Amino acid sequence: MLLTRLVEFTQNRLKAFPVMYASRPVKWLIDLDEKGNFLGIIMLSDGTGRRTDRGKSMNLPHAMKSSGIKAKLLSDSGEYVLGICGNEKKKKRTQQCHQAFLELLEDCAKKTKEESVLTVLKFYEQGGLPADKIKEKDIQSKDEITFRVANNFPFEPESVRNFWAEKNAEDVDSKGQCIICGNNGPVLQRIPHKIKRVPDGQKAGNSMISANEKPFESYGLKNSLIAPTCPKCAEDFSRGLNHLLEDKGSHIRVCPSVYVFWTKGESDFSICDFFQEPNPEQVLALINAAKKAGIGNLGMDEADFFAVSLSASGARVVVRDYMETTIAKVKKKLSRWFELQRLVNTDGLDSDPIALYPLAASLYRDANKEMSPHVLPSLVGSAFHGNPLPKWLLSLALNRNIADRQVTRPRAAIIKMVLYSQKDQNITEVKSMVELDVNLKNQGYQLGRLMAVLESIQKVALKGIKSTITDRFYGSASTAPASVFGRLLSGSKAHLAKIRKDKEGLYQIFEQRLEQVCGQITSFPSILKLNDQGMFALGYYHQKADTRKEIANRSKNKEDK
Repeated sequence: MLLTRLVEFTQNRLKAFPVMYASRPVKWLIDLDEKGNFLGIIMLSDGTGRRTDRGKSMNLPHAMKSSGIKAKLLSDSGEYVLGICGNEKKKKRTQQCHQAFLELLEDCAKKTKEESVLTVLKFYEQGGLPADKIKEKDIQSKDEITFRVANNFPFEPESVRNFWAEKNAEDVDSKGQCIICGNNGPVLQRIPHKIKRVPDGQKAGNSMISANEKPFESYGLKNSLIAPTCPKCAEDFSRGLNHLLEDKGSHIRVCPSVYVFWTKGESDFSICDFFQEPNPEQVLALINAAKKAGIGNLGMDEADFFAVSLSASGARVVVRDYMETTIAKVKKKLSRWFELQRLVNTDGLDSDPIALYPLAASLYRDANKEMSPHVLPSLVGSAFHGNPLPKWLLSLALNRNIADRQVTRPRAAIIKMVLYSQKDQNITEVKSMVELDVNLKNQGYQLGRLMAVLESIQKVALKGIKSTITDRFYGSASTAPASVFGRLLSGSKAHLAKIRKDKEGLYQIFEQRLEQVCGQITSFPSILKLNDQGMFALGYYHQKADTRKEIANRSKNKEDK
């Protein structure tokens, strides 16, 4: 189904391409006149000015390269086009490559009788490119080279395109039924088109369908024949996916994974904006429209919407998630996703929605090196499917809290999303968890609050302290409360006594807050279960945010007076 949708996208939304033509960078352009005389050689650029500039992208005849020798028509590497040897040990192979290029050129000239192709052939018959020009321009064996004849490209005439299509069809020696279009005919043993720009993928691209080991084979079928595809469909789904991976508005990347989106027809709806740079006003409008079932609002419609999550595994593309739905359903589920992550800022004030990358990166010390490829499909998949977030995300967040000895807003948001995305939670309770809830009965939550209150007392009593009780005991307090809270409460008595001597009013505030929190706690469990550890983190975060808000309000009131 995925491949079928990509083929439809290519055929309906993209400009038609000649068969077995592909876009690739060209470094050098050999200029000839209509008689085959050499006019000059021009270096082409992609215009970025980067050191990795490989040349200007052009639509050229394409072929799948392998360890064997296979030339591409009228454009190839310096090894094929000019016989440039990059390694003296492979001098014989270079000669064979150049000979294969010339034989293909002769065959094309003979069968098409195309003037521009005959001119290129004549150029070689007249001696080709002088060796001093190759040395002067420092042309390398791997540089892509093509021709221009009297200001025209010889690979563009229809007769040349037809020749190349027929030539490639001759190389297809397997017959079968294409799984995409359903037609019986030639099917590819190896799909020549690679999927590029998949995170951590190979530089030359990755294969969408491939089986070169027995565990991947099916019914004795190998390579791409495990999912037989005709040349046209293979080219279309590859070109469509590569286009989406190149278009910034059609995908989002988070470390080792990428999510690709597209619609059946043209649409103004940009899902990437919501994940990469969510606008608070747009998110709020999305939530309000979904609550009111305002299908007409925000352009909600029944247009088809498709999404696929990809990562790389060796030379292959891994499909981690795929969905077909409508824009209307996506918006409704997306509004729920943002509702789940709503949380006050660390200063206790209303906050903006959190983008996808900060959410995912908060789970790791170094996200670029450590992030699992499962994280992106889990987070985005929840936004699209409306399914609960997996508990292993909660474990990652809790372990990171202990390692960092703090609860950041993105991690607190993920913890809340995991806990309240479960099917037994209602939206009313989710809304109540945006900020501090002093009456919540959950013991983990109240123990987290207690930890934050005791930390505040310690900081006021011991100004400038470098290592707080959170730095020393957060891990134990959040997993085995009975082991530490006795000591922490005992230590707070000395801290409160010190505060009472210096600031009686502040002492009264802390005393009341401590009594209020302890009044909600029935016991100190020896062990907290995973969900309660999450609630501990939320209680700690909420209490600290509320305390900062209270301090800011008191300071503001003093200034106003």
